[in-house]
Amino acid sequence: MLELQRKSEEQCGPGMGDLEYTLDVEDIDDDHAVKIDLTPLYRASHIHTCLGLREQFRGYYYNNRRMQLELDLQTSSVQPFVESYQSFLAQIAGHFIVEDRVLRTSGGLLDAEQAETMWENAIAKMTSVLGEHFSRMDSTTHLLLVKDYVTLFGTTLRQYGFEVTPLFEALDHSLDKYHLLLLAECKEQIVSVISNDTYEQMTMKKDTDYENNVIAFHLQTMDIMPAFPYIAAFSATVPNACRIVRSFIKGSADYLSYGVHVNSFDIVKRPQASLTAKVVLKTSRDAAYTALLNLVNKKLDEFMALTENINWITEEIPEDCNDYINEVVIYLDTILSTAQQILPLDALHKVASGALEHISNSIVSAFLSDSVKRFNVNVVKGFDNDLRMLESFVDERFHATGLSEIYKEGSFKECLLEARQLINLLLSNQPENFMNPVIRERNYNVLDYKKVATICDKFKDAPDGIFGSLSNRSTKQNTRKKSMDVLKKRLKDFN
Repeated sequence: MLELQRKSEEQCGPGMGDLEYTLDVEDIDDDHAVKIDLTPLYRASHIHTCLGLREQFRGYYYNNRRMQLELDLQTSSVQPFVESYQSFLAQIAGHFIVEDRVLRTSGGLLDAEQAETMWENAIAKMTSVLGEHFSRMDSTTHLLLVKDYVTLFGTTLRQYGFEVTPLFEALDHSLDKYHLLLLAECKEQIVSVISNDTYEQMTMKKDTDYENNVIAFHLQTMDIMPAFPYIAAFSATVPNACRIVRSFIKGSADYLSYGVHVNSFDIVKRPQASLTAKVVLKTSRDAAYTALLNLVNKKLDEFMALTENINWITEEIPEDCNDYINEVVIYLDTILSTAQQILPLDALHKVASGALEHISNSIVSAFLSDSVKRFNVNVVKGFDNDLRMLESFVDERFHATGLSEIYKEGSFKECLLEARQLINLLLSNQPENFMNPVIRERNYNVLDYKKVATICDKFKDAPDGIFGSLSNRSTKQNTRKKSMDVLKKRLKDFN
């Protein structure tokens, strides 16, 4: 349409034809378009030419249009910019659309240099005004509205041959601010969603609920529609968070559309930005796993605290496990069964491994506790029973969860290695071998010298019953005691 207008104008003489212009390129209805009638200007120009005053009239026209432009470029000090930006930009657009026609159809009343000077002054003022008001805006909605209208203004004037790159660059300068505000809004929404979460699984009673909360975000695990009512494996927080993330993506895409960026893909994926995004996402994911693991370990501490009720100098050889380990295994079974349904395998492995390492550390810490002044071999055998039960359980779960297919070179039992090596050392017939570098590297490589020294110093190889000192000891017991005494002495010398 614009090209046809230009051809028509170029074929018309001064004062001929009343063509229509509109800022909104979509609004081309004749009843709504703005009509430009330049007949009075052409008539005045012709009269002054006949009187030999054309140059004076040219100067008069240019000076008056320049002063009019200066008035148009003034912004209101009492009206907010978000309420006046449309009239501000539309007035300037109208000014230069008129000047474009005058330049091409008035026979030299306005020359290209004069039009260029007016445009340069206008573009400098507009970029200054936009920069100032963009810096004050704290609403993504306002930024997006103004940006869209500025883009429409720039696109329209560019079709008339005006250089609008500085205007688009001004929009580009607000890109980071827009995304920071958008991110802050989404963060606030996410915090609200999580804080109000009841952690109850979603119940969907009809197919539209399933489509809006599951299919819409590709959360389904099967291609067929389930029977209703359907109980999801997640709470309402999951689809709500997906909606917030989608709104962020849409808001970002809206700002990047129809602007200075020819290819928005280059903006959302630079290698450096991609790397940054990966780092941020990995950090967020790891923080979530750590928070979950902390909750699990806090609950495990309640069960591990039951070791304080153990008789550390019992005269009876235990046949069963201690009570605390039963509570631990029941809790782990519940946690792993639930986690297997909702967590990816790498997260499941991370949480389970962390929990088992915590249990191992807690067992070693129990022997180091100041409340334990001494202990005998019977209590060590009790902990050996506990570890065997736990190792059997975690070995079975390691294979049942499918983790053994991914982590082929290790198992959950390795997470219990410190506790297992300590128990093996205390039950060894030759504990002094701990000081042998080769044997230590092979059998006790995760044990710390200082911890071993503290624990062994509390170890009494025989129970303290009334007849303990008179009881017959086997040669094996005597040999083990002598070896332990040698270890204690060598550890003291080493320290």
